[in-house]
Amino acid sequence: LHFAYVASGSGGLHIVDVADPNALVSASHLSIPGPTVAIVVEFPVAYLGTLGGELVVVDISDAYSPSLLTTLDVGSGCGDIAVHGDWLYLVGGPEFHVVDIANPAAPSLFDSMNSSDWTVFDDLIVSGDLLFASSHWNWDDYFGCGMGVHDISDPSAPASIEYFASPGLYTQSMAVSGDIV
Repeated sequence: LHFAYVASGSGGLHIVDVADPNALVSASHLSIPGPTVAIVVEFPVAYLGTLGGELVVVDISDAYSPSLLTTLDVGSGCGDIAVHGDWLYLVGGPEFHVVDIANPAAPSLFDSMNSSDWTVFDDLIVSGDLLFASSHWNWDDYFGCGMGVHDISDPSAPASIEYFASPGLYTQSMAVSGDIV
């Protein structure tokens, strides 16, 4: 069977059977406290981020009967989530969180960083030992956006490598193809 896992805002988690793309079927639904805005699947677990500032961990080993494992309050609304090994990275507004997920049933907030320059993080991508974070900012009515590159070869201690400022108001989304972001 083939499934799609959907963070559907106030609709929680929807799991859709996509084995036949011409006849999508709802396999299951799980209500989540707070609107869900981001999801990462590391089978048999799905990690969802909410606007209310919670990381929600769901057992999806049975797509027809998902179950809530736990939640972790990270303090800020979620923008995006990325996973690298036993570490989960979550951004929300000006906050960047590192969460230890070695035991998915008991995630622990390892570190949090707060941008001091009005930066708002939007999107995360992991490629090898690099974490790419898109962002936008508003400083004294000066708007800008860009993408930061962080070394996560030591996943518990992301180190900033470089920042690219791009023209425009928002760098909302990025994509990876092989080793190209």
